[in-house]
Amino acid sequence: MQPPTNVKRDSTNYVPNFGFAMAPFVISLLTLLGVTAIAALMARLTGFKTKRSIYETVGLAGLQGFVTTAVIIMILKQVDHPLQFVILGILLSIVTAMIEIVLFKYLKYWAFLLAGAVLGTSVFFSNDIYPSETINSLSDYLGLLSPVHYTNLALRQCLTGGIDINVGEMIFLLIMGGSRFNFMVNLSYGE
Repeated sequence: MQPPTNVKRDSTNYVPNFGFAMAPFVISLLTLLGVTAIAALMARLTGFKTKRSIYETVGLAGLQGFVTTAVIIMILKQVDHPLQFVILGILLSIVTAMIEIVLFKYLKYWAFLLAGAVLGTSVFFSNDIYPSETINSLSDYLGLLSPVHYTNLALRQCLTGGIDINVGEMIFLLIMGGSRFNFMVNLSYGE
């Protein structure tokens, strides 16, 4: 008689619970809604007439990104790379605010509708919740063009340990993007 065989399992993409699949989508959606609300409110209150109002809006967007990701971390409790997760959430919020502020300069309040439509479509076509076999091919193709698809992928990998995102590189990107944004603001306001 043959003895029982020992089976060893190596999990390559460990997902502790179902919430990990939804967390990146929720962060992208809350970022879009939260940052758009912040930017629209600040546009209404200040009209982005001063550099200070622009920087305050970007700062509030960054705070919103921090709070959103921190709450998700508290709910899930098992985030493999929490610092990278939070920085990525902040980066997503700040970039969203920058896009909406630049669009506001040229389109006024239509900017929020346009940004909401483009970024909202991007969130929903990002295809990171359902397997690509369950959605139609057009949605699958559009999802690959969506920058949110890659942001959601990076957020999920921060959650599950699939990748260790270099914090230094993320901060460098944030600083470079911020300096470019500062240059655009200075150009617009002549200072």
